[in-house]
Amino acid sequence: MENTSMNFNVFAETVVKALRKAMGERFQVTTTMVKKNNGVELLGIVVQEEGLNTSPTVYINDFYENYKEGTTIPKIVEALVRIFYQSRIPEEVNLSGFLDFETAKEQISVRLIHYEKNKELLMNTPWRQVCNLALVCYYTVQQSPFYGKASILVKNEHLQKWDITDKELFAEAIVNTPVRYPVSIEPIEELIFRNWADEKKERLLEELKADRIQIPLFVLSNRQRMQGAVCMFYPGVLRKFAGRIGRNLYILPSSVHEVLLLPDQGDKDSQELLQMVTEINENCVADCEILADSVYYYRRETDRIEQLC
Repeated sequence: MENTSMNFNVFAETVVKALRKAMGERFQVTTTMVKKNNGVELLGIVVQEEGLNTSPTVYINDFYENYKEGTTIPKIVEALVRIFYQSRIPEEVNLSGFLDFETAKEQISVRLIHYEKNKELLMNTPWRQVCNLALVCYYTVQQSPFYGKASILVKNEHLQKWDITDKELFAEAIVNTPVRYPVSIEPIEELIFRNWADEKKERLLEELKADRIQIPLFVLSNRQRMQGAVCMFYPGVLRKFAGRIGRNLYILPSSVHEVLLLPDQGDKDSQELLQMVTEINENCVADCEILADSVYYYRRETDRIEQLC
């Protein structure tokens, strides 16, 4: 039975109060509102342990949904305590390498986000526009205990501290990215049945079947399958692939992590493809991971990507 006795703000205050009691005096429990990609805002609970300079953040929006579905506050707090102890970083993290550009530049790469949905973020961030998208730069934390699993968005304030221009920043990032995150192109059925959760497989396959999109359909990403949509702009990647199959390409943004390549065989309508992309984004992709409700096209004769719709 749905539980509607608390609104979200009261729920958050109740959880924080109970969590402070459960964690003890050695931990400081606070909340923070975090703006994610596409303007998605999530409320995070931060647990700062005495004597350490890093702290895990757990977003509680999904826990509120669990509460409304009947999960009790004690059960939610118990789950949060378990998550925080599992995420605990028992050592100080050395980020001194980020302070010096000559050291930091080796870990800087580009990612792809939607321009319009991230206008506010881009006001304080170096960026380059491509179609209706934007390239932004991130620093990947390689120090213990993250080893590449955490990153920092490069902002204008960082350029000032590094005493460099955005041109210098992108010169490093654009060269680094294909080297650090090599491209991968696979037939979609191989990727779906190897990596995706059953529910997501079924939903995407239903969408593809309903729109009669058949093989060949290829997934373009990096080998890490993280933030791989930017691979569509790697120099020479689409030229080489389109030349091998002898076709121009429709590019369908699946998420910020990957795009789908559909060889143009003269039997597809861009508006139908747009409807498919939009439906997949609505049903299969988290809001903060959507790249765009758009369809792009690669022409071999010009070696350029254009936005169709």
